[in-house]
Amino acid sequence: MLKEKLTNLSIVTPDPFLRKVQYLIGLSIIALLISCVYSPVVYLSFSGPDDHWMLLKNPYINPAHYNWDYFKAIFQRVNAIQYSPLNTLYYSLVYKINGFDPYYFHLMNVIIHFLSTISVFYLSKNILASFRIGNRLPICFIVAVIWGIHPLNVEAVAWISGSKILICTLCTIISLSQFISWYLTKKNYKIVISIFLFIISFFFKEQAIITPVMYVLFIIFFKMNESKRIDFDIYEIFFLLITFTITYFLIRFTIEVNYGPDLIFPPIKYYPLTQKFFLICYCLYFYILNLFLPNGLHYNYNFPFAPYDITPLRFIILPFVILLIGVISVYMLRKSKNRNFNLFCIFIGFSQIALELQVLPMTRPAIVADRYMYFPAIPIILMISVFLFNKIKTKSLKEIFIPLFILYIAFLASYCNQMASYWQHFNLIK
Repeated sequence: MLKEKLTNLSIVTPDPFLRKVQYLIGLSIIALLISCVYSPVVYLSFSGPDDHWMLLKNPYINPAHYNWDYFKAIFQRVNAIQYSPLNTLYYSLVYKINGFDPYYFHLMNVIIHFLSTISVFYLSKNILASFRIGNRLPICFIVAVIWGIHPLNVEAVAWISGSKILICTLCTIISLSQFISWYLTKKNYKIVISIFLFIISFFFKEQAIITPVMYVLFIIFFKMNESKRIDFDIYEIFFLLITFTITYFLIRFTIEVNYGPDLIFPPIKYYPLTQKFFLICYCLYFYILNLFLPNGLHYNYNFPFAPYDITPLRFIILPFVILLIGVISVYMLRKSKNRNFNLFCIFIGFSQIALELQVLPMTRPAIVADRYMYFPAIPIILMISVFLFNKIKTKSLKEIFIPLFILYIAFLASYCNQMASYWQHFNLIK
């Protein structure tokens, strides 16, 4: 039965050589696009203020020896309510190239983003294969291209301190991809890699605690797609028990770090309940709108009004806009033959962005940030790409859609390049 399932899920290609050529061409196009749009980044300097305390003033960047005392010190250190010991180690290794030369720190960010973009391609391929969705190669290529040059990702790539987001996300993408591959093939080394990368990703950024939730979501919607039943076997229960036990301790540590006695904000805790609700809707609206049509992006988004001030009308309207989007989404889901796939994409996207919606007060002074969409954008772009690919089948629609798609890619590339060029002014580099 397992072999039969894998045969059905595999990509049938009549010519393996042609398939390799297609992958090589796609890889080259992605590399060229990312190199072009992010080319200005490597000429930037350091950013204020985070690059100063995370990198330039960090006493652990240039240790005399990489010994037990050094590793013990960086793993015990909590810096400005942030815990990212492996990011400190990463900075230390890049420092070995040419000291505090911003060129190499920026170059490494671009390289890591490129690796993540390629990983997005393979994650998309695994997800599509799992849910028996065809046209995988072009869809995966489209998803990788859009995500790779999306302007929302510029902050994480152009900001040296964004490296923790980049590496955590790269580990998370590969971890989820390896988990899906293990689930289908039962090759145990894949699950070892998946768990290892999940743990490693936490030591770059605490948002990694969401990864086991994505494991559960995949199992649930995969089973719903295959048999309409959700019944966990002993191996799945054992695996989830291990990962959620690890997650429990990581969550406890994250809470202690982010909500310690030295915490001055979060600002949203000072707003009354009704205004909190409007601000949460604003956060969700901001991420949805700028994912599809990015506009007016910059490095810092202050809270739009003060606590107990009169709430501007546009914020009062936003809940109804969100409700309308929800109703349309539910209607489209009911009509879709890929319902479980769509629900999986929506749930993993929302699980990743939920921490950034201010439902739990964030320990950051900004209400939203572009970098928070770095991972959540992936499943949503994948879902929309599949939807459009299935809808645009006739020749006449393709003749309309292809030029529009090229224009959209050109718009994203141009905007991404512009933001990369002006990041120095956006982020007040000193």
